[in-house]
Amino acid sequence: MRWIFALLMLLAAPGARAQSDMLTVAVYPGAGEQIWTSLVNAFTAETGIKTRIFAPVLPAASVAQAGGHPGFDVALIASYAAPGLFTQGLLQPLTPANLPALQDVPAAYWPRTPDGVLMGAPIYFSIYGIAYNTDLATAADFQSWNNLLDPKWQGQIPLNRPTMLAAYDLTLFSMLNGGDATNVEPGYAFIQKLAAHAHSVYSSMSAFEAELARGEVTAAPFYSAEIAVQKRLGAPTIGFTVPKEGGLMLPYLLVIPKGAAHPADGETFVNWMMKPQAQLQLVTANGVWPMNSHVVLTPALEKELGGTVTEMMARNHAADWYGIGMALAERTHRIEAMIQQIK
Repeated sequence: MRWIFALLMLLAAPGARAQSDMLTVAVYPGAGEQIWTSLVNAFTAETGIKTRIFAPVLPAASVAQAGGHPGFDVALIASYAAPGLFTQGLLQPLTPANLPALQDVPAAYWPRTPDGVLMGAPIYFSIYGIAYNTDLATAADFQSWNNLLDPKWQGQIPLNRPTMLAAYDLTLFSMLNGGDATNVEPGYAFIQKLAAHAHSVYSSMSAFEAELARGEVTAAPFYSAEIAVQKRLGAPTIGFTVPKEGGLMLPYLLVIPKGAAHPADGETFVNWMMKPQAQLQLVTANGVWPMNSHVVLTPALEKELGGTVTEMMARNHAADWYGIGMALAERTHRIEAMIQQIK
């Protein structure tokens, strides 16, 4: 796992720590900062706990870089990053008794270690499905994940970065082809076939979105929330579909880094973020799905996102993120070698 943490530290801007006597929440930079600012302001108004956001390049990288001495108290990270950070002693275990709103999140989605320790709290999820250019394809072209292997898409489908392939694609394609998060050989076989006629490996989400909008690529496995934001911004040629076999649920967690100055206030914030009102604000602003199964979406949101919260959880696949995170380095290495061999 050490090389993963070296990479995380390189991705974090040198010295990127938010020093403050306020409760500080590290979130992803970009358009989402606006809703997080609104949320922490509402949290401060309701609780009296002064709170601000901090937007490093990658919050998980900042947790790794801090080495147990963070200048922030809560961080938003992807599920696959939590196990490695936790086993390195860089995350503080959460106390379920201090998080009553967690009871409204199905227990199957609680990010726990094999011995039941809670590593973080899931607050929303995106879905890994297929994004496509609407001038070049339709949702009907991708009714199944196997349609990605159709020869007519030769050279038109890019691959995600190796770490994401190892965390997401490998997991999903294994589950859909007789394996699971532990037995991932079926996933390697599928990725090898896909890589053989791939267009390229895209360097970033924004790079792929730009290529897709311009029609330089036709389709690729991608994130529902990112496409929801692009469509809200008026992108005319981008669509998204989840094949009949279902997509992969990608939960995002709030975690408390080891050494945080305000861990009790941090847990108060984490609990507040799992309540329906805060969850609904995230959904409305960012096109994500709430983890609180009691959140009731407006008819407009149900139409836009494709159903209710419980329907979406039932249609798509949950994964063993602890197992995925602990095997991520080995799997990433193997996928890198596979791609290089094909090239």
